[in-house]
Amino acid sequence: MGDLLFWWILFSIIGWIAFPLCFSLFNNLYTKGYSFSKITGLLIWGYAYWIGNTFGLIGNTRLGAIFTLIAILFVSIIFSYKKHLWIEIYDWIKAHRKIILFSEVIFFISILFMTIMRGANPEIIGTEKPMELTFINGILRSQSFPPNDPWLSGYSISYYYFGYLIIAAIIKIIGTNPGIAFNLALIFWFALISIGAFGILFNLLIGKIEQDKKNISQKKINSAIINSILAPVFLLIVSNGEGFLELLHSLGFFWKTDQSGEMVSRFWSWLDIRELSNPPPMPFDWNVGRIGGTWWWRASRVLQDFTIQGQPREIIDEFPFFSFYLGDLHPHVLAMPFVLLCIICSYTLLIGERENENSILKNVASFWKKGFSWFLALALGSLIFINTWDFPIYFGLAGVVYVISIFYQKRESIGLIIKESIMGLFILGVICIIFYLPFLISFSSQAGGILPSLIFQTRSVHLLVMFLPFIAILLSDILFRILPDLPRTIIRRSFLISLGGYIISLMVSLLFPFVIGVVHDIYWYIQNCLGGNYENSIQLSSQHLQAFISIYGASSTQELILGTIERIISDPIDIMVLIIMVSAMISIIIHSIKQAELTENQLSINKQDSFIGLMILLGAGLILFPEIFYLRDQFGWRMNTIFKFYFQSWILFSISAAYAVSQSNKIKKLLGKKVISAVTLVSIISGLVYPFFSTRERIEGLVSREFTLNGNQYSLLSNQDEYEAVKYLNLVPFGVISEAVGGSYSNYGRISKFTGLPTLLGWPGHEMQWRGGVEEIGSRESDIKEMYSTNDWITAKDILEKYNLRYIYIGDVERNTYQISEEKFKLNLPVIFKNSSVVIYEY
Repeated sequence: MGDLLFWWILFSIIGWIAFPLCFSLFNNLYTKGYSFSKITGLLIWGYAYWIGNTFGLIGNTRLGAIFTLIAILFVSIIFSYKKHLWIEIYDWIKAHRKIILFSEVIFFISILFMTIMRGANPEIIGTEKPMELTFINGILRSQSFPPNDPWLSGYSISYYYFGYLIIAAIIKIIGTNPGIAFNLALIFWFALISIGAFGILFNLLIGKIEQDKKNISQKKINSAIINSILAPVFLLIVSNGEGFLELLHSLGFFWKTDQSGEMVSRFWSWLDIRELSNPPPMPFDWNVGRIGGTWWWRASRVLQDFTIQGQPREIIDEFPFFSFYLGDLHPHVLAMPFVLLCIICSYTLLIGERENENSILKNVASFWKKGFSWFLALALGSLIFINTWDFPIYFGLAGVVYVISIFYQKRESIGLIIKESIMGLFILGVICIIFYLPFLISFSSQAGGILPSLIFQTRSVHLLVMFLPFIAILLSDILFRILPDLPRTIIRRSFLISLGGYIISLMVSLLFPFVIGVVHDIYWYIQNCLGGNYENSIQLSSQHLQAFISIYGASSTQELILGTIERIISDPIDIMVLIIMVSAMISIIIHSIKQAELTENQLSINKQDSFIGLMILLGAGLILFPEIFYLRDQFGWRMNTIFKFYFQSWILFSISAAYAVSQSNKIKKLLGKKVISAVTLVSIISGLVYPFFSTRERIEGLVSREFTLNGNQYSLLSNQDEYEAVKYLNLVPFGVISEAVGGSYSNYGRISKFTGLPTLLGWPGHEMQWRGGVEEIGSRESDIKEMYSTNDWITAKDILEKYNLRYIYIGDVERNTYQISEEKFKLNLPVIFKNSSVVIYEY
């Protein structure tokens, strides 16, 4: 538990070092960015450490990490001295001790909760955990940046690894065992997200009071603090409706016995969520769970895609509580604090003052004279490096806010607004990219363009189950609080715009198969004119079109298009709900801009409502987009697009729903207040069923096991010989190591995982995904097999030299995978480590 305390101390130090910078950057916020000081400090420190190593200014050592932190402390002190901030900061701390204390209490409770959760199940086994630990250890062992890919020697990591780099820097300073650090990172990231969500909602609520020209009394501050607790609860604890369905299933709801004595249910068959279609075990009871499976896993796989023949395609629909319960330290989790930082930056941009010059160049130049603008680019750009999928989403949010802030200043000149917006956003995008250009240069993407969703459509009932807690609250808020204050003309116009945009996009997607056929025909016709074979060209064109429609399980273009139209028409509820949400949010934004000339106390829709409207609009858009198009990758269907987009929708919807609940007292009609109160209560209760039963199950398991945060303890202690070998390899000089190659999600790649030493090839499937092909992998898998199996030393030596191998590892996995001819190694190489089942040679 000493490491837990050291991490807490380090995070506190980083937060206070960064607070003077936050005090200046977020000066328009009531909290002056205090709840984001730890996140800001990690971002700046991690960036400086990365840049310093990339350009050889510092080493990837403890001294380098400490030096970087001290340098940032020195800059913070000089900055505060020159800006004369010390007295202001001291006075603010004295006046706002309650907010500081409450933020730290939330941080402490979050750490305590996640420590129990991770201590009950610390193992770094299964799913993506081995990969994530591999990256952390690989960065720790790298002698220079970009860091070596431990699963593909000779190459740098081709993945968004900034989150892992920050964790590695923390390990460098404190010296934490990586197996413990893995779980501590989950614990402290959970806490960072908690105070970040709290800070966003609190500043929105206080900002609303300020904009309404009301005095900020202590009573109102206390009320805002209490309401703001909803944000981290909604974001991190409340879960989707699948847990509530599990409870109904366990209690035997909607099941009956037919004449043959078998249990049947029309409801569960119609719902079509795997496992829930099967009868529950007898007798019915309140114990959520089922025989033959891990019940809590299904909540992350509610959605399914079906081909035109009805073949299922797995879809990932994780939400934050599931992600932390599962314990994967994946980029979508690591990015969450920095996503919240980008959200608060966007809100700060919206409420900030802008200079209004007649010259576009002067306006853009004045924007970049502010330190906040550069920090905005640093924060937004960090998402490229942490979880690339998130960058266009939050760049879009900040971009729309930027345009709206210009609208507030100069409504009279649409032409100038468009020109200034294009120039400003172009420069912002370029600077984001420049900040992280060293990463982008060495990064290979698996993205393969955009494909139409067509037959892959989400069932309305599955979407409702996925977002049940928030959609119900947000729709109630829209109907009873938002729409009554909006002009009917704007609402109708926004609805037509939203519906028209969807129909046009759908038509484009339906035309896609024809476009592919026509484009290929034109291409091969040109090839024929240049001397190609026309018959072969037509045949190849037909093959490309057939390959495209086969993705959807169709045999012809006509079957695909008619099947798509039928599927959309048969279940349009989810589309209509999303269009209603989108049109309502567009109405809010338009109405807000139209009111820009009014005095503040005349505004019925203020900047806080507008910002929440933008968040809901973005969240609904992220759900709607995969119904029309999806991003093509190695899997071929919507699995990753929905996973990445829905996760961000959850973040946006959860904070927006918490804001909506806090504004329920503003609803004018008593009926509306009663409805939203009832909806909120039902939504929260249904959303807490999943975390209640899953947490209870995990804590019950803690009783029968030793409490530890060391995720490697089980894996290593279960094989004492390998544990000793790993300890030895963690002390040897850097070098490439050979080990057996096998499939993903297995025990292969284990030595490089535990030591960070690069091996020839770890998980081939993952490397192929990260690099978008097999070119870099080459013949490594067969070469390593040949090196272990051949009797000929010259052949083995050639392979050793080809890949610059230094250590040859032979353990149980290698012996079980290959028919090893060890005699050649014994005769020609020294043994540097040996025990009863492991031997390591050095070349």
